[in-house]
Amino acid sequence: MLRLLKSYKNEERRQEASVHRLRVLIQGVDFLSKLPYKLTSKEMADEHDTFIAEVPVISEKERKKLMKELTSFDGLKPRRASQLILAGCRSKDDLLCPKYFNMLNEIIQNNVRFASHLEKPVTRQQTEDVVDFIRYTLPKYEIIPVGSYRRESLTSSCVRILVIHPDMHHTAPPPVPPTGYLQPLPVETLKSVVSMRDAHLHNTIVPLLTFRGLAFAQRLARWWSWTGIFRVPKKVTGKGWETDRERLKGVKNGEGEFVLGRLIMLPSKSRGAAILYYTGSYGFIRRVKHKAVQLGLYFNHTGLWKWHPAPSEDILGKSFDSEPDIEEEDEDEGEGEESKSTKKRKVKKKPEKEGDEVDLKALAKGKKANGFWQMLPSTNEEVILEQLGIEYVAPEKRE
Repeated sequence: MLRLLKSYKNEERRQEASVHRLRVLIQGVDFLSKLPYKLTSKEMADEHDTFIAEVPVISEKERKKLMKELTSFDGLKPRRASQLILAGCRSKDDLLCPKYFNMLNEIIQNNVRFASHLEKPVTRQQTEDVVDFIRYTLPKYEIIPVGSYRRESLTSSCVRILVIHPDMHHTAPPPVPPTGYLQPLPVETLKSVVSMRDAHLHNTIVPLLTFRGLAFAQRLARWWSWTGIFRVPKKVTGKGWETDRERLKGVKNGEGEFVLGRLIMLPSKSRGAAILYYTGSYGFIRRVKHKAVQLGLYFNHTGLWKWHPAPSEDILGKSFDSEPDIEEEDEDEGEGEESKSTKKRKVKKKPEKEGDEVDLKALAKGKKANGFWQMLPSTNEEVILEQLGIEYVAPEKRE
């Protein structure tokens, strides 16, 4: 058996070898050569079936196809996909087998488990059911559906909900810009400026909605947002909403309808900016941010801001006219079609002058400016757009 394996290994190396098959052969040779005794019966071989049992082999073409299929799950990287294939996984359906399922982290496990639901577009009715239930659960909060839903799209890929509490007023300003600039670095705009532990969204709202069987399987969290899976709540005729126990049982057993969901929570003074920013579309927000830069201002999801440098600061009039700090998961383009939530839009380096590129990493490590941020009126969309000289556009026309 050892001689046979060695001959196969040498033959494989002389041809265009399949990396997967060659690795299995090498493992088999190595394993058998280290045994302190000879295998003299099938029963003895069965005791070592990890390497000796027949291993299904696939061609390089089939392997590439399978790699593409497996990595279509959010968060499943090529390295993990290769390990799954080596272990014997031959389709997306195989991932539900305990042998392969246990090789995945919790986020990918949920993506696999609820794949048939998450691949479907989210309907307006599903969004409305989630919104109504959150309003029922949080009566003192203002609950606003944004994204594609607010732009009147028939479907979307995610339920996006903005949560506003009238008693919350403090908002975190943008990062301090580097010396000579009026806007923060694009590479720093998504950094957490508030402790997750201190964020009301994460220490109160999400735990409550999880306890009630709505939100679970966190994918991504920032101090102002949470992304995960919602189990769409349903009303029982004549009885109102399902009980918490019924919803939690549905989550455990995978029963019901499941959609990708995102919660955004910001203070009341950021209400207009948040609605504008998270309604989209990406192209419209890019135009708003570009106009703000032209006026020496800065716009993000928390408000419209103006940087006031200290008297000693030497303002060079420079700015970052780069891609906005909007994530792919914030983007809603077309009729509910959008990119995978785990991918981030790369920030492009644009030259300040022709032939002179901005070294963002060097600026990030350099000296920060002295001064302070002033938040301009940002409580409603019309006021923000008016300050930027942009005519108000109805949400359904922001494409």
